[in-house]
Amino acid sequence: MIDDLGVSEASLDDQIDRERAAAAAKVDRYRGDRPPLDVAGKRVVVVDDGVATGATTTACLRQLRNANAESVVLAVPVAPPDTVDRLQREADEVVCVEAPPQFQAVGQFYERFEQVVDEEAVTYLDEQTDAEE
Repeated sequence: MIDDLGVSEASLDDQIDRERAAAAAKVDRYRGDRPPLDVAGKRVVVVDDGVATGATTTACLRQLRNANAESVVLAVPVAPPDTVDRLQREADEVVCVEAPPQFQAVGQFYERFEQVVDEEAVTYLDEQTDAEE
């Protein structure tokens, strides 16, 4: 498919490098000076406001597996049926309230569906860290 689009391998590699750098910067921004959570041997519950393709969720679940989580549960209010099927192979348990066949986007199931900006997420994480100390 990449060849059909006329994208060179060098261009693709450059884009991958940029995406990895952006992801690493986001991790640094969100984590701050907090160490990574130690999930080894623990039951982990991943909660999301909804899943569309499942690509990001799959990456998250696999990362938790690689970190030796004892079990991984995914809880979402809505996702397309085929995505739920795929995610059930990645998690020990998937709790999905609605899996409508007419799914187009997560936002169609919310009256208000606003993205959480990075600053807001960092504030929530900082507040949680302060509450634990």
